[in-house]
Amino acid sequence: MNLIRFHSLRPSLAGLVRSSRERRGAHTVLLAAALLIIVLWASIATVLVRSHTAAFESERRVLQRMSLVVEEQARYLLSTVQAFLFNADQLFKLRPDADPRTDPEFMTLVESLRRQSNGYIDIRMITQDGDLYLLPSLSKEPLANLRDRNYFQAQSDPALRGLFVGHPVVGRVSGRWLLPISYPLTGKPHGISVIFAAIESQAFDKLYEEGRTKPNGSIGLVHRDGSIIARAPDGPAFLGKSIANGEIWTRHLAQRERATVRLPAAVIDSQDRLTTYAALRDFPLVVVASSAVEDILADWTNALYWSLTFGALFTLLTVMVAWRLIRLLASLAEARGQVEDQALRDSLTGLPNRRMFQDRLEQAIKKADRFQHSVALLFIDLDLFKEVNDTLGHSVGDLLLKNAATRLLSSVRESDTIARLGGDEFTIIMSELSGPSSVERVAEAVLSRLAQPFRLGDEVAWISASIGITFYPEDAHNAEDLIKNADQAMYAAKNEGRNRHSYFTRSMQVTAQHRKRLLDDLRDALQHEQFLLHYQPIVDLRSGRVAKAEALIRWQHPMRGLITPDQFIPLLEETGMISEVGDWVFREAANQVHRWRTMLDPEFQVSINKSPAQFRHGAGTMARWERCLESLQLPGRSIAIEITEGLLMDVNDLATTSLMQISRAGIALSLDDFGTGYSSLSYLKKFDIDYIKIDRSFIGSMESDPDDVALCEAIIVMAHKLGLKVIAEGVENEAQRKLLALIGCDFGQGYFFSPPVAPADFEAVVQAMHAQSEHAQAGPGSALSDR
Repeated sequence: MNLIRFHSLRPSLAGLVRSSRERRGAHTVLLAAALLIIVLWASIATVLVRSHTAAFESERRVLQRMSLVVEEQARYLLSTVQAFLFNADQLFKLRPDADPRTDPEFMTLVESLRRQSNGYIDIRMITQDGDLYLLPSLSKEPLANLRDRNYFQAQSDPALRGLFVGHPVVGRVSGRWLLPISYPLTGKPHGISVIFAAIESQAFDKLYEEGRTKPNGSIGLVHRDGSIIARAPDGPAFLGKSIANGEIWTRHLAQRERATVRLPAAVIDSQDRLTTYAALRDFPLVVVASSAVEDILADWTNALYWSLTFGALFTLLTVMVAWRLIRLLASLAEARGQVEDQALRDSLTGLPNRRMFQDRLEQAIKKADRFQHSVALLFIDLDLFKEVNDTLGHSVGDLLLKNAATRLLSSVRESDTIARLGGDEFTIIMSELSGPSSVERVAEAVLSRLAQPFRLGDEVAWISASIGITFYPEDAHNAEDLIKNADQAMYAAKNEGRNRHSYFTRSMQVTAQHRKRLLDDLRDALQHEQFLLHYQPIVDLRSGRVAKAEALIRWQHPMRGLITPDQFIPLLEETGMISEVGDWVFREAANQVHRWRTMLDPEFQVSINKSPAQFRHGAGTMARWERCLESLQLPGRSIAIEITEGLLMDVNDLATTSLMQISRAGIALSLDDFGTGYSSLSYLKKFDIDYIKIDRSFIGSMESDPDDVALCEAIIVMAHKLGLKVIAEGVENEAQRKLLALIGCDFGQGYFFSPPVAPADFEAVVQAMHAQSEHAQAGPGSALSDR
């Protein structure tokens, strides 16, 4: 199973923070990029649409202006011809005898007209029989007969008689395209019934000089019947062709005399064209100007290409920048996730740390409230882990913690959360419980797996676990109380012998609350001088005199009365206050022994107990104690330090240094509770032990158990051989005193002589015992007779 199985972090705090922040950032980038691209393309589209419309509008104005110019020029030309023809008719009315073919005055008018048109207008005469005569003409023979021409026939039709613009035709004499305009001569002088002007197509070319068309543009003059009269460019190629079937003639011209229209497929060349047409007033002619849409949109098409190119490049660049920003956000998210993981996950085991545990527990409680089910919290402490860490090293200890985490992961359900709070403390959150049996199974599985040997490289370690179990909402109503309850239950399991689990009970809570109140009061006890020392005499079993005393601390609580050390010394050790209180004990004992050396005995000695915790956390203690002795001018032998066998077994560099400093200062060392541990005899010499104190458990049964007598005697003999003095603790009666004196014990201590008492009472007890000892030595039954 993967050690970093993060099943407990599915909707985790880290996941929520990461997804919300970076996802919002990515969405913002995408939205900004999309808006930028949309705005860009909308702007491009707007500009293109406007420029497209503007191109057509501009060309429409150009075409209209061109057609207007051509229209006005054509009207002027045709009006000139019309005026000439009308004046000619009036001339011959006034002079009916004049011959139109040779009359000098008339010829002058004709030449003037020809000069104005650059020779492109000829005036011709047609007889009533259709015979054609050019001017001037001295020939009596006609050049051609035009009886079939519509402009001749029109003058014979009363409905059409008058100025008539005929269809463009190829002249029978000139062989060129002509636009005939005929007019009747009222008097028919000399048989001439019709005069007409033959306007060659070139006469209209000068009209187009005002119009500048695009490469595929054109401008032309078209007869009302659809026949092309003139066109630029390429006029000769189109003259006479009909566009009568075109859209202008079939649809638009009948509705509007002038307009600009778009012809998707112009009849003249099938091109898409923008065309302006204008019908001439008074004449059956239409001016048509057009430009190919391709030409109109040439600049627009070029702008379209570059706009699309720019838009595509900008879009690509925007997408690339957005992608890079999103990748950057992803990198930041990954980096932030790693930082958050480091903040929320234990770096050694990969399990959730205390912060994540707190969050997951809060979530589990909220879910339990919502769905009305229970949550179990298991608090796990590894037994003997400190010994593994101290003996095999921290690297091995770390490896053990990793393996322990793996075993824990294999012991729980997928939905459970395992966390490491620190050190060798782990927790398991079990939610959605079907019943307490599932919790029991997990607890037993954890105990079983952790009790198996740990193979750590070349080393093998054995540990166990103490587990405290509590339930929500049965035992607590918030996460903080739930954790406290589990911790209390864990300590109960540890106190019951370890390698077991214990369920939280209300009595544990009462005990914990009492302990907390006691701890709170303890912090003020030293400041408010609530501590005091009682002294218990240590009696010389040979002389019966009190040569020593053991200083025992008491706590005079203002509300609870006198509190014994077994209730508050463990609390002092846990909180680290033991060093400060230990210094106070030493100063008080030193002051007292200074007094008693003057009052009772110059060699009087007071023993004080030094906790193993003082050796671990009491750097600088010996220096302070030596200064205290120097200030009182006391020798080191005036004080004896009592230590336990356990300290020698668990000795470290700091403890070894402290013990050596005690010996160098001349302070006596006393080994307390001797015989209950596993001390090596080499320690007795290595640390210069002066006294050993036989544990009270051996003394209490001496009267009834010869083995205890033999064991005590063996201890005494061994100690004497090593040059050590022996103190027997727990002497309760005269029989025990006598037996101890008989087997050579040096000193006795116990309630038989005196309980621990205040200094004033101690002085009275000592004086009484000294008086009794002197009396006993003076009488026949001295203490020596006990041997």
